[in-house]
Amino acid sequence: MKYNIDKELIFDYIRSSGHGGQNVNKVSSKVQVKWNYNHSPYFSSDQKLKIKKYFKNHINHAGYIFLSSEKYREQIKNKEAVIKKLNELIGKALIVKKTRKTTKPTKASQEMRIQNKKAISIKKQNRRNQNKYFEIN
Repeated sequence: MKYNIDKELIFDYIRSSGHGGQNVNKVSSKVQVKWNYNHSPYFSSDQKLKIKKYFKNHINHAGYIFLSSEKYREQIKNKEAVIKKLNELIGKALIVKKTRKTTKPTKASQEMRIQNKKAISIKKQNRRNQNKYFEIN
């Protein structure tokens, strides 16, 4: 799911520490985005709580989420990458996990469990009987 939050994003362009050849000290290709999720009209208060919980390591005291990308040498590609990353992470944050319904074990699985326990018990009893003959005094 893609959220249209592009108008709420604030971009900073920084010199990247990665590849770049001669341009590495001249061109600001790293893109850092900050977004204040609290002021977004697209999300309910419950969704904002989920976003806050999911992004807890990326949020500062003012409520801004920070993400950056320096994967590419070009600023435009890094900008697209950081927007894509933010959209994916928001989508993951808002996924509602299904609650597990407890079920009874089937009759066949109960019988298999008991048979396995008996087999292991017999195996261990046989080991005990064999060790009697090899005791060291």
